[in-house]
Amino acid sequence: MLASITRYAGGVGNVSPDVGLADLREPFDGAYVTFFDDFLPYVAANYTVTGTGSAAQVAGGAGGRIGIVSSAGGEQALQPALLAFDLNTAAKELFFQCRAMVDDATLSGFLIGLTVADTSPYASAPSDGVWIKKTAGTTNAVATLRVGGADIATGALPVMVANQMYDFGFAFTPAEGILRAWQGPALVRLTPPTFPSSAVPLSANISSFGAAARTLTADYVWAAQSR
Repeated sequence: MLASITRYAGGVGNVSPDVGLADLREPFDGAYVTFFDDFLPYVAANYTVTGTGSAAQVAGGAGGRIGIVSSAGGEQALQPALLAFDLNTAAKELFFQCRAMVDDATLSGFLIGLTVADTSPYASAPSDGVWIKKTAGTTNAVATLRVGGADIATGALPVMVANQMYDFGFAFTPAEGILRAWQGPALVRLTPPTFPSSAVPLSANISSFGAAARTLTADYVWAAQSR
């Protein structure tokens, strides 16, 4: 038995002591709207899948992985049909992370993040959302907050290496008031973020693009927003 583990035999909670769930001895999962897919297995029916390429489960790594292969000059995109998140985050915490890699550090293009319903997010630039995009022909990705068809804030991330998994993500908390985005340990601040005043439904969106067929391999995608 590992002596280094801190053990709380009485439990650990995250609710107020004066509510009905006060005696729950584990964190209450309902505090956040959460989406997580480890692609173990990949269920195509859970997504709106568009493009003339392919998306299929691939071997390698812990858990499941999905290979999203674009056709030459085309885009292959996956987005859950249910728009479970909201870009109006003035009073809500918002978190997103996707672990992914590309097969070519320069020629590959991709978009990963939370967007409005959009079947070609790489090509069209969705009207609203938060995402990380690498344009084919460049060597680094750019984090973007876009509201009402306008880029509100952007931040460049470091040069990428082919066939290396990176954690791409972003986070916003109203208490801090700063939108952070990252690629692995590299962090950029998109400040000051300005969000829409009314609800803008979003869901996870993953897209692969290349002038020739290119592969984006995703290990998992996860998102959470406070209720």
